Amino acid sequence: MAVLIEDRYGPRFIYNLVKRLKVESFLDSSTSVKCMQYNAFKLKTALTASTSSYDRTVVLIDCDGNCEEGNSSQIINIIEKSNHKSIIQVHLKWEIEEWICVGEGIILSSEKPSKILAQKLKYEKKDLPRYADNLNIVNLKKSSNSFSDFIGALS
Repeated sequence: MAVLIEDRYGPRFIYNLVKRLKVESFLDSSTSVKCMQYNAFKLKTALTASTSSYDRTVVLIDCDGNCEEGNSSQIINIIEKSNHKSIIQVHLKWEIEEWICVGEGIILSSEKPSKILAQKLKYEKKDLPRYADNLNIVNLKKSSNSFSDFIGALS
């Protein structure tokens, strides 16, 4: 299966997370995942490539607070127009860093999670991949719909 994510450092984060999910038996060890970065302008090409090469494509969508506006609505439109049944959308209310916040017990507000993390933990985007090693997966499964959706999409 393929996982498409917008964030530049996202593929490495997802790769590390999937590896950990396998080790901790949240995911079958035989699950094969290819992680790729995409942007809204090249999404059609990425979807065509992934749907022809993989049985399933999971697309993580940063909604930046509202999935019905901005880039996220364009991305959702592109996916729906592609009409592939093998594409699963996972809507992140804000961005992938919300999983770090939820896992750390940091309460999300109307501010982007990456900004909250920068203030509280001196987080920088380039640090994203290493956070996969410390996520509280049990707490995330209970508290984050998007994380539960992601695990479901991988299973």
